[in-house]
Amino acid sequence: MSKANVLLVPYPCQSHINPMLQFAKRLASKGVPAALIVTRFIARTVRFYAGPVRVESISDGHDKGGLPSAASVDEYVERLESNGSASLAALIEEGHFTHVVYDSFMHWVARTARGLGLSAVPFFTQSCAGGAVYYYVNSGLLDAPPPGDAGGRERAVRTRRSPPPRSPSSLIGTRVTGFSSTRSMSWSSR
Repeated sequence: MSKANVLLVPYPCQSHINPMLQFAKRLASKGVPAALIVTRFIARTVRFYAGPVRVESISDGHDKGGLPSAASVDEYVERLESNGSASLAALIEEGHFTHVVYDSFMHWVARTARGLGLSAVPFFTQSCAGGAVYYYVNSGLLDAPPPGDAGGRERAVRTRRSPPPRSPSSLIGTRVTGFSSTRSMSWSSR
């Protein structure tokens, strides 16, 4: 049996990178080689201490400006998937990885990894309560946003230093899709 070598792929923002970086450091402290994948823009503009964790980069299609340079979050996510899949596949083929741990928001990473014969499991960076809500919405057991919320109209949600505003239902949609691949997860004891 070959030794585990883990590739970790977070959604490209700080609140998703940091938890996966901490997990990667814990793996490395147990003797499991780990590599954290960030976008080329983040690799070029952010300095963080990764310790024993190797940091690699892939293209999100916005290599010069990252998410703020995208026309919309939806456009960014589409380009991240199309460019990221090809870039990630090339990186996987170069390395000696045995497993991929991916951010639950990026279900396309599982398809890419499994297509190349690697096991892939999601990593949930949000709280357990948030995960429970996303699960129930994805399962059709909870409507979100609630019917008639905001007087029957959806108000745009804008966060500080973000791309154009999004409606609540589109924000929820991107979060909930992370649960679409949980039924096909592969569990590994290696």
